[in-house]
Parts: sequence; structure tokens; C-alpha cells
Amino acid sequence: MKFMRNIFLLLIIVLLPGITLGDEHKNILLINSDSSVARYKTAQDAFINTVAHQVFRANISDSKQNETTVIEMLSGGSFDVVYCIGAKAYMTAQQNSVDTEIIFSSTINWMRLPETDRAYGVSNEFHPAMQVMLFRYIFPDVKKVGILYSKRYNQQWFNKTVKDARKAGIDIVGQPMSKKMNAPGALQKLLPKIDALWLISDPVVISDAACVLELLEQCDLKKIPVFAYDDIYAKYGAVLVISVDTPTIGQQAAGIAEELLSGRKPDNRVQYPAGSHIILNLKKVKEYGLKYSNDALGSVNSIIE
Repeated sequence: MKFMRNIFLLLIIVLLPGITLGDEHKNILLINSDSSVARYKTAQDAFINTVAHQVFRANISDSKQNETTVIEMLSGGSFDVVYCIGAKAYMTAQQNSVDTEIIFSSTINWMRLPETDRAYGVSNEFHPAMQVMLFRYIFPDVKKVGILYSKRYNQQWFNKTVKDARKAGIDIVGQPMSKKMNAPGALQKLLPKIDALWLISDPVVISDAACVLELLEQCDLKKIPVFAYDDIYAKYGAVLVISVDTPTIGQQAAGIAEELLSGRKPDNRVQYPAGSHIILNLKKVKEYGLKYSNDALGSVNSIIE
């Protein structure tokens, strides 16, 4: 009887959904480039709250000691997946782990990162074609859109955007910049050539808050609408803001981790953000006398009047 009872218990364990004999415990190493950055911390929390496996956290920040500790953790090889938030975290993992699969997020223009067969991620930017189509849908008269960008951070993204925009009937007028250049000065040359300015995430262009305010003021004086990427810009006069939902990025990264840990490969190595928030500053639209599509307002989450 005792033998039969043991066999019965063994069968229950084997047949119960989600439970297998010898199931290994999976460990994830989460490396944050700087957890004091709000959007990095938000992505981290969303990932931890979504993933079903144990997560060990490491913060690099600007400390050499922290970076050394992370390198030692990576070289130990005891993690099944590494999730990297920010470019610095990704570069550290890519250079110091040999076989572990890497997931990245929250990096400006992922296309500039070194490619590897074991890297997967969530883009920090929406697909350019999606944004351009939305610009055209809301503002049908906008034909020429200007972009200030640095080759170091956004050259690949810019090249793709030019092609996607051309298909949508919009010409992108770019002004490449270096650290030695002055963004407001570069904008002065760009303004006579464009119908709108597309402000993108680029640390060379957006060096500080004063620079951003000056760019917005210049556009405001010429009644040139600004399309931006963060909700904060709506408060300072941007006409249209398409922002990424940061918690969703962390959740998407967790989904990729779950797939990899289960032995599956994601269909796409890099996913575009699944969540968005769109703000239309209708007050500025009317002030500038811009033609806009009433039908497009249904696509907008928030309207400033």
C-alpha cells in the first residue's frame, strides 16, 4: 500500500500543470545603468513586478566599484538571462558575458548598439513610420519636417526615418550636430526650410533645460509647430507629443525574458513599444492657424484647449 501511495503521489506531481520533476530555478540579473533616473527605475519596477522568476538587481551608476561588482557577477555565469536598462548596462553585459542571452531597453536608438545573436530588446522609440503617419493624419498640410540630430546617437534612426517619411509624402530636413555646435543656432538655419520641428531624444541636441526652452521659443515666434516625445514638452508649447509608456516597456522586456527562459525565441529580436500616450495642444494649433483633421482627434489621449 505504501508503495502504491508513493506511485500515486508521483503521478500527481508529474501530471499537475506547470510542475515538472527536476525543474530548474531560473535566475535573472537586472543591470540598471542608473536607478536614480526615473524612467529607468519605472522600467525596472515594471519588469520585476511582471516576471515570474527571481531577479537579482545591480546598479552601475557612475561608480567604478559598482561596475566592477557587476562584471564579477557576469563572469560568474550563474544567470540564465540578463536584463539591461540603458546603454551603459548593455555594453557592460555584452562585453563581459559570453553565452548568456541579453535583453535591453531604455537606450537611445538601439540600432547603434553592437549586434549579437544573443541580444533581444524593446526599442526606446516608436517605429518612425507610425509617427510620421500620425503627423500627416493630424496635420495634412505639413510636408517638410525638420530634425536636429547627432550622428553619434541617431544617424541610423535618421536614415530610416527619411525613407519611411518619404513613403508617407513627408520630406525630412535634417541638421546634423556635434557637441561643438549650438542647437538654437542650428535651428535658426533650419526654420526657413520646414513646416514643423520634430524634437527627438538626443543628448547632443538637448544639452539642458535652457536649450530646450530656447528651441521652443524660436519655433513659437515663427509659429512653427513642435512635435515632441515626452509629456513635459506639452507644458512648454509643443503642439503634438507622442510619448512611450515606460511601464509597458518593462513589461515587454519581462515577456521576452519569460519566452527565453521557457526555451522559445521571440519572433522579433527587437520590439517597438506597445503603449503610447498622445497629447494634442489644440490651443497652439489654433493660435498658429494650423489645419488639422477633426477625424484624427479620436486617436488622441489628451487635448489641451
